[in-house]
Amino acid sequence: MDATSGYRYDIYSSSGQLLGICVEDVTPISTDASWGAMVQHNAADRMEICDPQGNVAEQFTHRKEKGKSAVSLNELTGTVFGEVKQENVLGKLRLSLTGRTGPAPDLHPLGQLQATDMKASRFAINDAAGTQIGQMIKIGRYAKWRPLIRDAKAHGLYVVELTAQQPYVLASMISVLPVVVDLVLNPNPAGYRSLGR
Repeated sequence: MDATSGYRYDIYSSSGQLLGICVEDVTPISTDASWGAMVQHNAADRMEICDPQGNVAEQFTHRKEKGKSAVSLNELTGTVFGEVKQENVLGKLRLSLTGRTGPAPDLHPLGQLQATDMKASRFAINDAAGTQIGQMIKIGRYAKWRPLIRDAKAHGLYVVELTAQQPYVLASMISVLPVVVDLVLNPNPAGYRSLGR
């Protein structure tokens, strides 16, 4: 999608039923905001996860820090319930998954997404003990893949398979992993497109 409407990802079940929609929040920051607030706003990707009717259920924010991506998943109240962090820059992509496991706000290791090839087309989804609980496979090529010089983000089509139903927090994180991988694989910061907003 373009800079004014943002990106949209549809999430389907194996039977083809629409489960949810993930849309980019491209709301511009107030013109009265400070320069520092504008830089911070434009250096992040903000996404909303909606049910099929368009009701917002969760939100997440993606930032790049020192070449690595970090994603915070938030409840509608703004409380962080999970984080996905890029563990490495070189080699096969690895993302750590941490989240709340009880009423306390502390985040605990829940698992890891590990690329099984250098092209980042196949991934193992592991639990905190390192046991594989599923896999994620990219189908076809990345659309709009133009390294270094491009006006849009690359995006792919993914299939996620799980061996069993997972607890709510981990399941919520797994459902957005395809979007997170797309964000991680794009070297351009969110601010690149903000120039056109």
